[in-house]
Amino acid sequence: MRQTSLALLVSSLGVGHSFQAPLAALTQSPRPRIDRCTPQPPSTGRRLDTGISAETTPGEPSAKKEVLWSVPNVLSMSRIAMIPVVGLLWNLPEARCAVFVLAAITDWLDGFLARKMGSTSKFGAFLDPIADKLMVSFVLVLLAAERGIVIAVPAAIMICREIGIAGLREWMAENQARDTVAVGMAGKVKTAAQLASLSLLLAELPSGLPLDLMGSIETSGFALFYVSCVASVVSGWGYLRAAWPTLSGKS
Repeated sequence: MRQTSLALLVSSLGVGHSFQAPLAALTQSPRPRIDRCTPQPPSTGRRLDTGISAETTPGEPSAKKEVLWSVPNVLSMSRIAMIPVVGLLWNLPEARCAVFVLAAITDWLDGFLARKMGSTSKFGAFLDPIADKLMVSFVLVLLAAERGIVIAVPAAIMICREIGIAGLREWMAENQARDTVAVGMAGKVKTAAQLASLSLLLAELPSGLPLDLMGSIETSGFALFYVSCVASVVSGWGYLRAAWPTLSGKS
């Protein structure tokens, strides 16, 4: 439309063909085309002056940082702190039992809160089983010294199992196969029976209770203790079988 208007203006002014030809060529020359789809160079992800990554947009949620002093982690740390308290109160059966039961409750509570609050972390996954094993191994050694061989032999088996499986899990983690030896049902039964049996064996029953009841509670403690020992062996064997293809290089 602009070309037609310009041509009419020129013709109305009586401009000759000598001027109209260059003018027509000028008005009809193609305009440079801007390609808006020209690919841009790939982003390097460097930080801009605003402090925002070139690959992210403002308002986009950043990666969640792990909190060291979360409630579940503090509970796991408190369980480790209770170990010397149990040792100091060893000659007070009611007190040592109460502290151990409190530690067992925190063992359940820290996992529950970590899932409920969405605050699971790598540090918590490392600390929780370590706190459990330290507390249980400490009590097993002292209880074996107090009760003799009926406790000492199963205690030695369970402690050796814990050391062996801890080393196996570390080795599997280095080979990117940690999930192969994740905690199974036998391991959970072992832990539950272990905590329940040790709670019963640590307590000193009141003298006023009937002898039959006292005997039943003592028997239940020993029965659960041996169940936990069997579950330790069964779960340990299951972990070893699951890890054997990686150990033998067949996977």
